[in-house]
Order: sequence, then C-alpha cells, then structure tokens
Amino acid sequence: IEIYYIEGGKQDVCRIDVLYKAGNIFETKNLLSSITNDLLGEGTKNKTSLEVNEGFDFYGAYIQHESSRDYSGISLFASDKHLANLIPLLLEVMLESNYSQHEFDVYLKNRIARFEDNLKKVEFVCRNEFTGMIFGEHPYGKPLKMEHFDAVNRFEIKAWYHQHYVNQLPVVFVTGRVEDDSKKRITDMFGCLTGKTTIFPKT
Repeated sequence: IEIYYIEGGKQDVCRIDVLYKAGNIFETKNLLSSITNDLLGEGTKNKTSLEVNEGFDFYGAYIQHESSRDYSGISLFASDKHLANLIPLLLEVMLESNYSQHEFDVYLKNRIARFEDNLKKVEFVCRNEFTGMIFGEHPYGKPLKMEHFDAVNRFEIKAWYHQHYVNQLPVVFVTGRVEDDSKKRITDMFGCLTGKTTIFPKT
C-alpha cells in the first residue's frame, strides 16, 4: 500500500486521507459512487452510526467524505496522540460498513429533497446540463436526473462498496504533525490491508 507523509505545522494535528479509485467515472449507473461514499461509516457490523460518530467525537476527531470524478475516499482529522485509538475505528469504517436498509432509505429521502431544492436554482441546473453538453457520453458528462434516484438500490451500493473499497487498496496521504511512533503505527495498521475478495450476503 502506498502511504505518503507531508510534514508541517506546529500544532499537534494531522490529517489522514484515504483515497480509492472509486469516482463516478467508474460507475455503471449514476449515484453509485457518491451514495456509497456518503454512507461510509453510517453504521458498521458492530457499531451503529451514533456509536461511530461518538467514537470519533470522544477523541476530538472527525471524518470528512469526498467523492469526485476520479476518486472517492475519507479523511480523518485528529490529534497525533490519539491515533492509536482512532486508526482502528477508521479501518472499521473503511472495511466493515454495513449499509443498513434504514440508513439507505433515510439518506435517499434527504438526498432527493436536496436535489429537488437545487432544481429550483438556475446555477445548479445550468452546471448540471452544461457538463453533459461539454463532455457528451464521456463519464465526466453525466448530468444527474430525478429518475436516477429510482434506479439505484441498496444492494448495488453494497456491491460497489465491496468492489471498490473492501477489495481495492487505497492510497494514503498523511499531512501535519506526526511523530515517528505514529508513523510506524500508521504504516503497520494500513499495511495489513490486502484488497482480497470478500464474499458478502445478499441482505
């Protein structure tokens, strides 16, 4: 696994970016990339969404989701001194998110509501259509439409997650102030990732 360190800053703060080749250019259907990434960590095999968030909050840390054309991933913002407790939780989010039907339904309902609001904004409508006019059939030019929300389901999201997150090695960037023992811990823990194929139930 590739891990890059960019050191800097005087405060005991660092950022760990975990990026996968899971942007929407790899989609076979609109929304697979962004929904999978947005729901990452909204419940795992052993923790509810609330427990995951409380786990990060307890150590004064938080995670941020990112989904773009080419890459998707998650970023951890934390103090170096708490990384020993936070990295296992981050790995659990990356490898054991469960994508429950409840979380999926709530998210989709809210996402549709936001999209309907955005359709009332000229800037959003123009930008959404403009990319399609510029890029045509290329994956960069896929304008989002209301019917795309009806076409995606939870099982497809779970399949995307296992294909592009669980079964693929990410690239990791660590920036900020990180002590040598933390670097070794990061290297050891992320070095355990194998990207092996995982069989998961159709539930």
